[in-house]
Amino acid sequence: MGKLVIYHKYLIDNDKTIYLTEFFNCNNNKAIIVAPSLGWYSVGPNRMFTQLAKIAEQNNVNIYSMDYPGQGESYKINQLVEYNQLKESFDLCYKYVKSVNDVVYILGYGIGNYICLEKAKIYKELEGIILYLPYLNDNYKENNVEKKTISIDTNNEQDIIKWRRYIGYGLDVDFNPISRRVIDECNKIDRKKILLEVKCPILIISNIEENYVQTNISVECVREFEKYILAKDWPKNLLPNILRNVNQKILDWVNMVDVKGKKTINNKIVIKNEIIKNEARIILEDYATENEKCLAVVHLPNKADRMPCIILVTGLGGDKMETNLTGPRLGEFFSKRGYCVIRYDSRYAGTSYNDLSEATIEKLSDDLNNVVNCLVLKYSNIIDVNNLFYIGWSEGAKIITVAAQKKDSYPAKSCVFWNPVYVENEGGIKNRNEKSSFVRNVENRKLVKSVNNAGEWFGLEYVLNNKKNNYYIDSLLKYKAKIFIIWSKGDARDKNYEFFLKQDIDESIVDTDKHSFTYDLVEHLFKLSYDWFQMLNDSK
Repeated sequence: MGKLVIYHKYLIDNDKTIYLTEFFNCNNNKAIIVAPSLGWYSVGPNRMFTQLAKIAEQNNVNIYSMDYPGQGESYKINQLVEYNQLKESFDLCYKYVKSVNDVVYILGYGIGNYICLEKAKIYKELEGIILYLPYLNDNYKENNVEKKTISIDTNNEQDIIKWRRYIGYGLDVDFNPISRRVIDECNKIDRKKILLEVKCPILIISNIEENYVQTNISVECVREFEKYILAKDWPKNLLPNILRNVNQKILDWVNMVDVKGKKTINNKIVIKNEIIKNEARIILEDYATENEKCLAVVHLPNKADRMPCIILVTGLGGDKMETNLTGPRLGEFFSKRGYCVIRYDSRYAGTSYNDLSEATIEKLSDDLNNVVNCLVLKYSNIIDVNNLFYIGWSEGAKIITVAAQKKDSYPAKSCVFWNPVYVENEGGIKNRNEKSSFVRNVENRKLVKSVNNAGEWFGLEYVLNNKKNNYYIDSLLKYKAKIFIIWSKGDARDKNYEFFLKQDIDESIVDTDKHSFTYDLVEHLFKLSYDWFQMLNDSK
């Protein structure tokens, strides 16, 4: 078994630029390409594809996961994506992956199932396809409870919808807007007919019992997917187990298929680690933390003079992308205004395949200091190290103030906290009642709690450390940089808000009850944060 190495790169072919995450097992040339659902990005909901890659390392399989045009790191402002663009971007990834692997499977999730079905008829050297909770009998249907659509600089509100506005199997989310036209195109496709025409081996992960006379079709029924639609609906700690078991079933099937081993195709695709977008360079980087390689993205404005730098620090389970496409949107917003932006995956988030159960604030603060030391120093000829600004989201605020107390930290000029969490609320993870907040993870012999929006466990050590409110509060009181806080109305009703009211810190409240804010409000958060940073720059 080889050592798994994680890369990220841009694949460029004519006018197409696609972001690809590559989980590469150096001693093998068998691969699975993931076609994710629209509205998400390459790690998948609940980090399901990152977790697939972790198990794949033990099974000698390489995993490749992409971002469609308009999604994730392939993000473009206000792009209304057509279904053909999704298929063309998948072609680009397949062409690259087949150039470096002899044996290739494709896995579809959500709308990715449609793409995989259609491509299985075209790719003659394909070994097999995996359909993860496909819509084979029903069309995507609008949720009658939540008909509201959103508008993003378009006169036609119906062009863009939220993904959860459409009810579907599986764990789809409502974070990111997608084009209604893609849904309409998908509903025209006769999936059952295409399924029967595909000749290569097929594995279907289904939420219902299904029988097929075709000998090339295997079905793995997971009844839990029928009962629980959204991650928050699942009983405590069931979701991580189910995802892990399904991933293992997929890899067992891949390794059972009788493969012939096909020749690779010539690679004529341009591969880059940076692109230019809106007169700013977007550079794919990595950094070392505790001898592990983690991924990061740097946005650099094209300007001659030294520039201030913003580091985005997300909370538990957060990554360089984040809810509402916040990561790339923040990078674009501030780089247009002359700021460098650094965003990154900690060793327990995003593309990093370590278990979230091993995370602690101490370790996450080490990751922050490591990424700053690595990348700020690398670009120290153009970054003004005396003008470092941090944006801390949720528990990211704690990570910032704890990291600042360590010897290897770089002092910030100022911070903006979005819904910071320092004081645990009653009924949250502070509550140690096993029946209400914890269950016993028999396998690992320790108490854990499920992080519903991440589909993973975090460990007892994290929970117990969170009870040490005074430790985190002490790190905040010792923090020397100026702080500005942006609250949602919902968070402005909890104990954290009450605590910060006593600290005489500037604040603003925005009109939403959501801890993660909303897609529409994120731009307003950027504007408030920018105004604060500019005020400090103007007053120097």
